[in-house]
Amino acid sequence: MIRPHDVLDLLARTRPARLDPPGQGDPRSIAAGLVLGEPGPFRVRHARRTVLMSAGGAAVAVTAVAAGVAVTRRGPTPVPQPTSLPMLPSLTASGVLLAAADRNAATPVPRGRYLVLRTESGFAASVKAGTRAYTMFGRTLSEYWVAQSAEDRSWAMSQSLAAVPVTPADMAAWQRAGSPPVVKAIRPKPVELATVAGKTEGSEALVGIGDRTLTIEQLGEVPTEPAALRALLLADHPGDGSAVEPDQWLFHAGSLLLGTPVSNAVRAAAFRLLAGLPGVRSLGALRDLDGRTGQAITFRSDSAVRGVFEYRLFISPKSGQAVSREERAIRPRGDWSWLRPGAIVTYSLVLTSTATDENPPQPDVVG
Repeated sequence: MIRPHDVLDLLARTRPARLDPPGQGDPRSIAAGLVLGEPGPFRVRHARRTVLMSAGGAAVAVTAVAAGVAVTRRGPTPVPQPTSLPMLPSLTASGVLLAAADRNAATPVPRGRYLVLRTESGFAASVKAGTRAYTMFGRTLSEYWVAQSAEDRSWAMSQSLAAVPVTPADMAAWQRAGSPPVVKAIRPKPVELATVAGKTEGSEALVGIGDRTLTIEQLGEVPTEPAALRALLLADHPGDGSAVEPDQWLFHAGSLLLGTPVSNAVRAAAFRLLAGLPGVRSLGALRDLDGRTGQAITFRSDSAVRGVFEYRLFISPKSGQAVSREERAIRPRGDWSWLRPGAIVTYSLVLTSTATDENPPQPDVVG
């Protein structure tokens, strides 16, 4: 009999070598096809830098990353559609989520002065050029440094990465427009995107959960029981009849929580909460945008305004941690009809989750 807590170990052992990430290539843009419904994994490489922060230094910004970051494509063409791993009879969504909960609950806190969490997030945007439109991807690198003693201070930093055309056709359209350093996106909302990376900004470490913002100290008070965590997350649900359904709200808030610097006990509670939601399904083992194999858990929402969208959460078979999440358009409507079915709308990648005795990097701007 396959026990729930054995599932992740079995996945890790049965992972075929053919799913290992391919080599890296052209460093100029995200792999073609990312937003247009085709897979386009890319790799983020962090250049190491040693910068000491003064003991009385000003606080650092809410979401972020160290300087010296390059995003590289893995090749001139999109990789093939990810191949599922051999499925196990008990590999249901709830089985995977409960196995991840058990793994997190049993994992001790790594030792170090700081717990470090680095993430990259992005969103698709439609840019109008004359009578035509092309797609760009806006991207942000984020970094939390959570102090483990009162002698140190918790920090967070953020940096806007260069917005990039998504496909070769989008690249050509951007070049025909004169390769502007700043583009004006019109959908999903008006926003200016720079095609060069911005400065690293820093301030006090604040974390968003639902519709509330918490300090690192308040983050330590987040419930570690699924029922109490559910009540906390639902307290922010608008409940006005026109908002998202409670289960959809819980899936969003719960999966976002997994990408924040919470304790392993809170992560375990979040996994157990997600395991109990109706409509949560398993897609099997797939590769995420960073080329990592994870067990993909999905939840679909249907809105009369937006259409049908799918949210995917990827769980590492080795660590039991959530390594990425994606939002994909399935049958977009209205203001979202410019997206092709299968297109990635937003994403978030967990790049690093570790502990260190090093000092946080000095940001370019302190807020």
